[in-house]
Parts: sequence; C-alpha cells; structure tokens
Amino acid sequence: MFHSNSQKPGTAKSGGAKKPAGAKAKPKKAAGGGGGESKPAEALLSDEAVDEKANALLGEENVKNLANSNWKERLAAMENIEQVCVYYM
Repeated sequence: MFHSNSQKPGTAKSGGAKKPAGAKAKPKKAAGGGGGESKPAEALLSDEAVDEKANALLGEENVKNLANSNWKERLAAMENIEQVCVYYM
C-alpha cells in the first residue's frame, strides 16, 4: 500500500514547503491601470421574458420539445435549434 508521504528509494526530499492543492494565487492587476473602467452590467430578465425571447428566436415547438420526456423529440428539437444557430452565424 502506498502512503502519500512515502518516497521511492534514492529520491531526495525538496527543502521548500509546497502550497496545498486548493490554494489560490493572488489575482494580478492588469497592466495600464484601467482606472474607472467597468464592464457593462447585464440586465436581469424574468423567466417569462426569457421564455418569450426563446420562443421568438428558436420557435415555440422547439422550446417545448426540449422538455419532452422522449429523447427523440429532444434530439429533433436540438437539431432544429442547431439549424437556427447556423442561419444566424
């Protein structure tokens, strides 16, 4: 059985302490300062507003079929949505 602190014969232990695997590095500041620049805020939409937009863009039948219990209907809906995405690209 292997233990986490066991070593192979002939290997030397390093003298420095290692950081734990979960330790995070301090975030670095971007060069140039950036001053008062901020990213634009994303508007929050209600569930109803998202449903309306999805139905308008993807088609009401496709959105409905994404929640269908039949995998073939969900697959067909995804294939139709893929075609919509290709069209807008």
